[in-house]
Amino acid sequence: VKYSPDVILLDLSFADSQENGLKLLAELNQSKPDIPVLVFTSCNQLSKRVEAASLGACGFLSKTMFASEVISVVKTALNQN
Repeated sequence: VKYSPDVILLDLSFADSQENGLKLLAELNQSKPDIPVLVFTSCNQLSKRVEAASLGACGFLSKTMFASEVISVVKTALNQN
């Protein structure tokens, strides 16, 4: 039996570069468009948020957020799906 996640919380902080995370985001959007992807990163620049949205992210979370805030956003994404 194969299981798919209901939501993906994608950390864009890859060791090599942030570009790898954005490439993965684009691949997830193409292969699993029905699964909401929330981007989780320490970079809170507007340009990166716009780029993530254009690649299919349904939300953008800052690592400075409290865990309770992150959980709330994840729950909202689950309820919208």
